[in-house]
Amino acid sequence: MRGPANPTFNDVIGFLLEGFDSPPVILSPYSNQYYLRLAEEYGLQKAKDLFAYQLQYSDYLSDKGARLHFVIKKRLNGKVRKVDFKNKETLAADIAIIKEMYNIA
Repeated sequence: MRGPANPTFNDVIGFLLEGFDSPPVILSPYSNQYYLRLAEEYGLQKAKDLFAYQLQYSDYLSDKGARLHFVIKKRLNGKVRKVDFKNKETLAADIAIIKEMYNIA
């Protein structure tokens, strides 16, 4: 048995084993801490570790990030900016943009 899984592998699979002190992140599994205990009590074992890395904005300012920013800005006439999670109006618009980009990709 493998899981938990979503209908396609474009979605998040598995559940969180550690890092419960951090908030959920887009496109990464996030589950309650007791899931691990429940799985072990049923005799389940993990098949594979999946890792997630958090990129800080300051990390983005690397040479590679600067080149990516240049390509997005000049070649694609795009813009890179932070998402304001506190402003519900702009957040809804940003989510719609991210959803459209994801679906196109």
